[in-house]
Amino acid sequence: MRCLAVDLGADSGRVILGTEVGAEIRQEVLHRFPNVPQRAADGSLHWDIEALWTGILAGLRLGAATGPIDSIAVDTWGVDYGLVDAEGNLLEAPYHYRDARTEGIAQEVSERFGREALFARTGTRSLPFNTVFQLVAHQRHDPGLLARAHRLLTIPDLLAYRLSDTMANEWTNAGTTGLTKAGEPAWDLELIRDLGLPEHLFGTIVRPGTILASLRPDLVASLGFTGRAPRIVAPGAHDTASAIAAMPVSDAGTAYISCGTWSLMGVLSDRPLTTPAALAADLSNEVSVDGRTRLLRNIMGLWVWQECRRDRLAEGLDADHGALATLAAAAPEGPLTLAAGAIDINHPDFLPPSVPGNRMLDRLRRHAAARGLACADDGALFRRITEALAAAYAACRTGLEEATGQPITRICLLGGGVRNRLLCDLTGQASGLPILVGSEEATALGNLTVQVRALGQAVAAARH
Repeated sequence: MRCLAVDLGADSGRVILGTEVGAEIRQEVLHRFPNVPQRAADGSLHWDIEALWTGILAGLRLGAATGPIDSIAVDTWGVDYGLVDAEGNLLEAPYHYRDARTEGIAQEVSERFGREALFARTGTRSLPFNTVFQLVAHQRHDPGLLARAHRLLTIPDLLAYRLSDTMANEWTNAGTTGLTKAGEPAWDLELIRDLGLPEHLFGTIVRPGTILASLRPDLVASLGFTGRAPRIVAPGAHDTASAIAAMPVSDAGTAYISCGTWSLMGVLSDRPLTTPAALAADLSNEVSVDGRTRLLRNIMGLWVWQECRRDRLAEGLDADHGALATLAAAAPEGPLTLAAGAIDINHPDFLPPSVPGNRMLDRLRRHAAARGLACADDGALFRRITEALAAAYAACRTGLEEATGQPITRICLLGGGVRNRLLCDLTGQASGLPILVGSEEATALGNLTVQVRALGQAVAAARH
C-alpha cells in the first residue's frame, strides 16, 4: 500500500508518503507548509483555511508524481470547526480556539448545567475553547449564521469533505467537542437542544478507518493521480488519536505524552472514567482509534516555547530550536516540582498568542519574577519553560494514578517534543520514571497505519 497522510498542527502542516514494506510503514515527508492564523478586521482570530488547502494540494500533487496512491487521510487538532451551507460552501473562515470570544462562557455553561453533570454525560473536561463553548458564543454573537448553516464539520472533516464530497464527523475528533456521549459515537442531542443549538448541524459520526469515498474526479485530474483514484479514509482525525495509534507499547502501566504545541498526557482505558477523582484531576475522556478511551489531560505544551521563539525572531535574535535548546541545557537548574514555585505552564495568562504590547516573553518574565525564579537571560527562561513542562507531567502522573488506581511504571514520549533532549531528561527526573522515546512522526505514522488497515480490510471483504 502507498498512502498519503495530511497532518496539520497548530504551527505547520505536512503531507507525508507512507509505503508499506512488510510489517513496516516507511515515511517520506513530501511537503511542509506554515499554518499562520489571521486576524479579521474586528480583531477576531481565524484559521487561514484557504492557505492550508493550497498547501495540502501542493503536497498531494507531489505525492501523485511518485506513482499510484491508494488512499489519503487528514488529521488535525481538535475542537475547531467550519460551518457549511447546503451546497457545501464554507460560510466563514473557521475561528481559532485561542480567539477571545469564549471568555466566561465555560463558567456560565458549567454553572447552568453543573460541572459534574456535564462531565458525567460527556466525559469532557471543561476547557474554555471546547467546541460546545465556541458554539454558545457563536449563537450569541451571530445566530443568523448558525441558522443558515447546513452542517458543522470539524477541521479534518471539512478538509476530507473537500477531497471526497462526503460529509461525515469522525469519532475521535467529534469526541473533543464536549457534545458527544461519553464513550459512544453519538451526539448528545438532549444537551444540544438544551443549549439552543440547531440539531441539524450534527451529522453522522463515523469510526476511524471508515472509507468515505474516492478522491473527487476533478482533483484526480488536476493533481495528476494515475490509476485508480485514491480513497479518502477517516483516520484518527484528531492528531493525538493518530499519535497514540503509533505507540510502541500500550500496556496498562504506560502513560503517554503526545508533545507538540499542546502536550496530551494520559493512559489508555477500556471505558470512560467520569468519577469525581477523574474530574478533580482535570482529565478528559477522548477516543482512541480502536474505540478505547484516551484518559488524558491537556497541558499547555511547547506553545509557550514557540511563542517566545517567535518573539525573539521579531527582535532579530537567534530563534533556532536547536540553539535555544542548547542555551536552555546550559542554564542553571531550577525547580522540577510545582510546589517549589516553578512556572505554572497551564496558567491562563499563557493561552493567548503573542501580540505587540502583550508578548509571551514579557508575560513569562513577569510570571517567573512573581515566583522568585531566576531568569537572568533567555537561556534560563527557556530552561524554566522546560522545567515547568516536566513538573506538569509529574503532577499529571499523580492525578492519573489517583483517578485510575493503577500505578504508572513508565512514560512514552511521542511527537516533536522528543527532539528536545532536555525535555526528555527532565521529564524522567521529575517523574522518577523511565522514559520511552517514541516516534517524532507519531501522528503521521498513526494516520498511515489506520489507512493501511482500512485498505487491507476492504481488500479482504472484497475477496469474500
